Amino acid sequence: MTIVDREIVSALLDALAGKIGKERFDLWFGDGSLWNIQDSTLRIRARDAFRLDRVRGFRRDIQEVCEMVIGRSLELSFAVATDDEVGSTADHFTAKLATKQDGPQTATEVSSPNTVRAAERSAKLKSGRKYRDLSSMVVGDSNRMAVASAERILRCPGEASPFLLYGPSGSGKTHLLDAIRGEARRRGLRRVVLQTAEQFTSSFVEAIQGSGLPSFRSKYRDVSVLILDDVQFFAGKRATLVELQHTLDSLIRDGRQIVLSSDRPPAQLSAIPQELRTRLAGGLVADISTPDFAMRCEMLERSTCSLVLSSSVKRLIAELATGDARRLAGAVHRLEVASEAYHCDVTLEFAERMLRDLFQAHQRVIGLRDIEDAVCEAFGVDKNCLRSSRRDRVATHPRMLAMWLARKHTRAGLAEIGRFFGKRSHSTVISADKKVQSMVGSGSCFETLQGPCHVEDAIARIERRLQAS
Repeated sequence: MTIVDREIVSALLDALAGKIGKERFDLWFGDGSLWNIQDSTLRIRARDAFRLDRVRGFRRDIQEVCEMVIGRSLELSFAVATDDEVGSTADHFTAKLATKQDGPQTATEVSSPNTVRAAERSAKLKSGRKYRDLSSMVVGDSNRMAVASAERILRCPGEASPFLLYGPSGSGKTHLLDAIRGEARRRGLRRVVLQTAEQFTSSFVEAIQGSGLPSFRSKYRDVSVLILDDVQFFAGKRATLVELQHTLDSLIRDGRQIVLSSDRPPAQLSAIPQELRTRLAGGLVADISTPDFAMRCEMLERSTCSLVLSSSVKRLIAELATGDARRLAGAVHRLEVASEAYHCDVTLEFAERMLRDLFQAHQRVIGLRDIEDAVCEAFGVDKNCLRSSRRDRVATHPRMLAMWLARKHTRAGLAEIGRFFGKRSHSTVISADKKVQSMVGSGSCFETLQGPCHVEDAIARIERRLQAS
């Protein structure tokens, strides 16, 4: 590979570790998997067939990282590494180089300023993850409650257990969980374990198949703090859910602290048994949303990137990289590689040119069908009910809200909105819009199948789903 290709692969690895989490990255890619770019194909070689199957499962994440870093997708080629490929370092980039390697480099790598900068970036990134604590959090309106809750459980471990943190992808849940782990260790808590739901499930399956349940239970129950990320992925795994419930009961009984994260609140985890959902809601629940403009600016100020960016360029990135906070890192990675590839400083004009197509590709227009799906999920009704002629509140309240949201988030006209939601007239849409505005002003409640729901809570829940999608 050329030096530029190696630099691109280094940036891809850094971005992938940030996207899927360091624990998962180290588990499946940190074993020395080989990465190589040939023309428009990214070739990934795993050490064995078992790891190859797991690595293939990250295809979508790798494609998204490619779009974030270089602005386009690459063809992906997966295979088990041959002996010749394992022995060659000239044509392949080892994942360890980007995340773990501390030993000597080859002469080519030492002499290349691009590779030195990549190594510095990786060392800083690794250091930042290892020693992260609550002081590393950028606090704003979107996460103030979540950070305050984290401080509370660390002051009094076990008093509010479990602590469930929920919010859309890219809102900073994993970052906060990592900070809780670091802060707990800094405060001297004996044993702190952070795992994803996938890792917990894999460990449980391995224990059943041979390694033994006693060692598995010792790992997850003999702890001061157990942190599990993305618990929504336990849905449908019956045996794992039973084991998880017993694990939570054991830890709560012993006064230990449990910290969990999910992409939705407990009441919406419909694929998880009610008894377990009750336990999740029985401690402390806090929501977190994607960072606002001021927070994104502060994140860029605190960035460990070696690239010097002017305030105007940082403001541009913060304005463009809305939604998922990972897009900030993706934009910075792209500018860093572009600066090295074109041998120039990053001016405002250069940044606009390099980022324009990247963020145009990420923009997604919300449509009437998106509104319909989000409202039906939030209220527990089907589309036929939303478009029917029913006049009871269980049908009319979600229908009114859907029309109000369509007016707010889409460019559809009154007549188009009316036709979509049951062939209604434009005057019906106007009336629905006014009624919802009045309900927002008076703090009224909607009637749902689950009972009354505050109008602002319903709107916030649906808009979070629209944002996440």
